[in-house]
Amino acid sequence: MDLTSVIGFAFVVSVLVLGILTAVGWNVGDAAVFYDLPSVFITIGGSLSAVVFACGKDQLKSVFKAFKYAFKSRNTSYVQLIKDFQKYAEVARREGVLALDNLTSEMKDPFLTRAIQLAVDGVDPNVIEQLLTLEVDNISDRHDDAVTVLKKVASYGPSYGMIGTLIGLVIMLKNLSDPTMIGPSMAVAIITTFYGAVLAYAVATPLAEKLEYKNKEEMLEKQLIIRGIISIQSGDNPRMVVQKLKLFLPPKLREVVK
Repeated sequence: MDLTSVIGFAFVVSVLVLGILTAVGWNVGDAAVFYDLPSVFITIGGSLSAVVFACGKDQLKSVFKAFKYAFKSRNTSYVQLIKDFQKYAEVARREGVLALDNLTSEMKDPFLTRAIQLAVDGVDPNVIEQLLTLEVDNISDRHDDAVTVLKKVASYGPSYGMIGTLIGLVIMLKNLSDPTMIGPSMAVAIITTFYGAVLAYAVATPLAEKLEYKNKEEMLEKQLIIRGIISIQSGDNPRMVVQKLKLFLPPKLREVVK
């Protein structure tokens, strides 16, 4: 579990709840004024319906996986990955590239396993790079689909909040002669905007940015694997393999590898 995602989301919910309770003098009963079923239908229902209308089936499927991906912790260490490639390079130099096939059973990353198997099969380094890069691009595209859907939710939320506001104002103006209708109409007018802002800036936008960050992490990991296996297949010695891979890391992590 990714603690930053869990803690961050918990803080978002806590701040909103505490803000509402503080505003109503810690009277839980009065906090019920922030719940309005018509506003939920207009803002949440309208936004999600528009997203379904705007996106394809595969994009929508990717969002459900994205929620799990956003809260799942990645255990990969770039430093450890480079150290592993140093070991692979030493084995390849000492026993030959074919000996790497014996190490695939201990690898948990399917992408790394495929990369090693391509090298064991004697595939040309340029072909290895093309195949693995194509796979990485496809992975990134699937992640982008989820981010695109979430950004659409963030875009539609405030828009449907504004639509709800207009609906509430129309109802209020139509019933100015009936004082009992002014309050409920104003509630729809204001709370829909509130719901739209919460949907966009407390849920959809942070989640989309989290996915972009995790995608960046995963792409760096994949690039390290690609460059490492190409370097080994090209016959580089272990020291050179490490030197090439260290270039992908910030200076502080390069010292850790050293």
